[in-house]
Amino acid sequence: MPAPPSAPQHLCPACGQPNACRMAAGGDARGCWCMDTPIAAAVLARLPPAERGQRCVCAACAADAGAAAPSGACSAQDRRPIL
Repeated sequence: MPAPPSAPQHLCPACGQPNACRMAAGGDARGCWCMDTPIAAAVLARLPPAERGQRCVCAACAADAGAAAPSGACSAQDRRPIL
């Protein structure tokens, strides 16, 4: 099921920062960081149900599995392109 039109595919659904996903940029999923990085269930559980499986989270949010903070709590300074 595609994401709603108001939800740009290149933005993380948890924090709204760029997710650096190749598929979101129209590229091939092979070699994309998001295909090779395990995402903890705790990270996905913090997303609204409608956002799960629709857009990739960014690397900072993906690595933030132990944080008890709500969605959107990823630090923008921790973001860096993975590609």
